[in-house]
Amino acid sequence: MGQKVNPHGLRVGVIKDWDSRWYARNEKVGDLLVEDKKIRDYLKKTLYSAGIPKIEIERDNAKVRIYLHCARPGVVIGKGGEAIEALRAKAEGQEDIEIRALPTRYPQGAKKQLILAVTGKEVAAALSELTGTTIDKKKVELETRDIKEAGVYNGKVRLYVGVVASFKVNVEVEPA
Repeated sequence: MGQKVNPHGLRVGVIKDWDSRWYARNEKVGDLLVEDKKIRDYLKKTLYSAGIPKIEIERDNAKVRIYLHCARPGVVIGKGGEAIEALRAKAEGQEDIEIRALPTRYPQGAKKQLILAVTGKEVAAALSELTGTTIDKKKVELETRDIKEAGVYNGKVRLYVGVVASFKVNVEVEPA
């Protein structure tokens, strides 16, 4: 049987940078890795609507810096900085934490591919917002697995047993 290797691991240090940048003694490494994973999971869950594809974490002795690359930095910052201050307050008492929201500048790659793919999860959230009913992401079927190019795509939603609604998704690229 062949060995499967994650392509991200092959590219780190060559064309990609590490997602976490810090040094620690051997006895602290495991704890810091687990803490980084918990930070990433919490931020992706709470700031889902901001469209966060990448979270970078830097540490030194006194400070933790978190860089959120996001499609909508206004959602992360909030009105007058309320949302980002709430995140800092939630982590208060631990370490000095600095959170920065960095906008994703190029939503379209060199081959006209979207950097942030539109998935069934985003479509289900948009349909739930439009209709006012909760729609599970597992009930949304797109004609392709992930939409990575601009255009019009067809999809179906299984509302009930035997009841299927079809819809069209129009993906447009915002000018940079």
